[in-house]
Amino acid sequence: MIKNRIWKRIAALGCCLLTGAGLFSGCMAQPVGAAAADGGIVTVSQSARWTDLENFQAVISVRADGLGNLSWTGNEGNEDNESPEGKAAGFQSDGGKDTTEIEPDIISEIQSEPASNLEDTSEVLSELPSESTPETVSGIQSRHLVVWLSEYFQPDLPVSLPEGCLMEEMPIQTADGRSASIYGFRYKINPGETEKILEIPVSLRREYRYPLEKRAVSTCQDAPLEKGVENLCQGGVYIVEKSGDSQRIICQTTSDFLEIPAGIANFSVEISPQEENAVAGERLLMNARLINTGQVPLYDLSLEAQAEEMEVTPVWEKEPEVETDGAHAVLQSLAEGEERTLSFYADPSSAQKGNLRLKVLAKTENPVSLEQTGEALVFIQPQKASFTVKKIADCDTARPGDTVTYQISIHNTGQQTLHSVITTERFQMAGVSAAFLEQEGVTLNKTKTQAKIPEIVPGGCVNLKARVVLPDQLEDQNLVNQVIVVTDETGEDEAVRDQTSIRVENKKTSDAVSSGAKSGNGSSGAGRTGKGQAPKTGDNSHRELFQALILVSFLISALAARRMFFRRKD
Repeated sequence: MIKNRIWKRIAALGCCLLTGAGLFSGCMAQPVGAAAADGGIVTVSQSARWTDLENFQAVISVRADGLGNLSWTGNEGNEDNESPEGKAAGFQSDGGKDTTEIEPDIISEIQSEPASNLEDTSEVLSELPSESTPETVSGIQSRHLVVWLSEYFQPDLPVSLPEGCLMEEMPIQTADGRSASIYGFRYKINPGETEKILEIPVSLRREYRYPLEKRAVSTCQDAPLEKGVENLCQGGVYIVEKSGDSQRIICQTTSDFLEIPAGIANFSVEISPQEENAVAGERLLMNARLINTGQVPLYDLSLEAQAEEMEVTPVWEKEPEVETDGAHAVLQSLAEGEERTLSFYADPSSAQKGNLRLKVLAKTENPVSLEQTGEALVFIQPQKASFTVKKIADCDTARPGDTVTYQISIHNTGQQTLHSVITTERFQMAGVSAAFLEQEGVTLNKTKTQAKIPEIVPGGCVNLKARVVLPDQLEDQNLVNQVIVVTDETGEDEAVRDQTSIRVENKKTSDAVSSGAKSGNGSSGAGRTGKGQAPKTGDNSHRELFQALILVSFLISALAARRMFFRRKD
């Protein structure tokens, strides 16, 4: 009994010493050995290396040596006798009872001793009689090389496992409190084997890539959470032995570490108008394109839109995952490589024109402090100012003394509201003028030859009336009336004109011509003696008078035509 107790104490001491050596050996996990039943040493080691750091792919290597030193007696390899407890964590394992089980009080005693006392084992070894040897191991049901991947890595599926190796997924809670799972591998050790080698291709889980600062993470889980195992010394790689209803760790090693380089955090902002042409008085729609050009996700991006050179307040549109109160907005998140296009608008007034410089200031403090600015220069075209004028008279012909009424229609065909619309009436003939009729909203000058309209909105139309009494002395002619319209928006250089013409016929002149014609016909008739009578001869007085009247009429017509010609020329 004393021999057995001392031997167990030496075995436990050796396990702890080798585990401590592995903790202080750096990134490479060192093999930890344990004494076999015949006095030989069994070791297990684990290492890891990046195979494709850009894609965060690695290989985890596990090796067990000295397996030939293990003694097999009894029902070795008989997994048909496996107890329900031996299937803990979903792995297949064997049962049996081990006679070299280390007592819990001895484990506690050894782990509680100072490290300085563990460096020298001579006192413990001296207690062992010289003829003492380990007890014969009997009743061994199964032995397995067990590997648990850490929460940081997952196997590259599908995994090509060697014969006798099983894989299982176990739920855990991560260090930051999330629910996750880890993967385990159990590789069966058969009698007569001297070593076991396991290569596991793995990838770093996405949530652990691109840390803000470089960090080293374990490749195997140092706390595998396997139940029903005695002498579990916090290691994710170990050899477990099943005997009856109990399990124990033969040997183990701590995890190797891999270094993850720091990720880059950055983003860009670009703004552009949604339409090429921007017009004053019309809503200007803008796009803000945000791109996460870094390797880490960004959170709570604050956006502020600004306008320079003009008094314009941009407003952000409401969109999913965007909080806005007008000129400010907050984008909840922007994943690595993600691109988002947000919209905002500005309403330049109808009077604004020229260059409008728009800016978007974007910044975040999560996970790091970053700030970017996007700019765009937009030319605001002035609104088009245009109108038409139409003038008509209420008759086509008139006589001196008649009253003629004109209607003037002014139609705003442009995009701007027209202000101070001045309409002027005039005739091309001197001494003739028309007067505007008074109406609500229209201001007339003293002579009523001008009318002022305060404004005409786009698409609006205003009708004016002007009246003229034709002078009595007017002779036969075409009387032309013209209207001229100017606005503040168009100026005098772009005044619009329209005119209309009526025919003036002088009644007195017409009557004189008509009576002269009748007189001439009577004289001619008086010269007749009647039917069948020959005309009288010798008396030409009536004929001469008629000819004189015709000559006077011709002269009057020629003078009138000449006068009208020069008036038109003027």
